[in-house]
Amino acid sequence: MSLERKKSELNSRENVSGSNDCLLQKRSSKHRDSGAKKGDQMVPRMFSGEEIEMLRSELENETKNRNEAQRKYSELHHKMETFMQQADEAKKNPESKYDNLIYKQNCVNDTVASQNEILKEIKRFERMQIDLKSNLDRLQYKIDHEAKEYYNLADQFQKLQIELYHLQNLNDKHSTKPVW
Repeated sequence: MSLERKKSELNSRENVSGSNDCLLQKRSSKHRDSGAKKGDQMVPRMFSGEEIEMLRSELENETKNRNEAQRKYSELHHKMETFMQQADEAKKNPESKYDNLIYKQNCVNDTVASQNEILKEIKRFERMQIDLKSNLDRLQYKIDHEAKEYYNLADQFQKLQIELYHLQNLNDKHSTKPVW
């Protein structure tokens, strides 16, 4: 049964005075009783309390499902709009991890007017490269040296543990045991 039809059945049942078990319902030519005339007419139909409760629960479930679907649709629609705005912004102003370098490069391009200034910047970058390489080499040497020292200390520790174990065993063998 469609949601609108269930609502109309419940609303018409509540509006009808008299017994709670009687519901007037408009029937089309598809749903005519054998004794009914052609066309639309109001035909009384009896519903039990269980059927009414079942219709109410189905109506409530369908209403909840519709509201949930509408809520999810609106959330997804909002997320999609937000994503589209972000995508448009990203197209207009692309961001990357190199933005700072691009900014510096643009500053250099704006300030550097002559060939001499460009050569000075190239020399400065070469000096920076040499400094960075020397720092890298120094740090690699320091790490290698510390790693060697660590392994040497780990070997000494292991040797001392073995020697201690050996001395404890000798001590246990030659110690005097009390006689009872």
